[in-house]
Amino acid sequence: MHGKNYQACFNQVFGSLTRPPKFEYGRSYGFPQFTVTFETRQDLSRAEGEGLTQHFSKLIEALCLDSDSSSNQFDVSRAIWFTSEEEIRDIREWAKREATKKR
Repeated sequence: MHGKNYQACFNQVFGSLTRPPKFEYGRSYGFPQFTVTFETRQDLSRAEGEGLTQHFSKLIEALCLDSDSSSNQFDVSRAIWFTSEEEIRDIREWAKREATKKR
């Protein structure tokens, strides 16, 4: 139901960037979850500095709180992961090193 609205919020906030991030959303334990992946850490830092990540979080929070039950409050800080391709690559490399240590 909200999928198109989530995408519209993303497009509104990040759509005009020269290198817009990737956007994925799904559900976990009945709540929506989002991943916004920038190409570089610098792109992510710039978006944070310009208040774009905070603006996106507020839009998503407003959408989700409208439909949320009062017994299980939606926590936007747990629902959105702002990351970069560089960070994901570093996490994968770390995981490979850790797996090698355990052999």
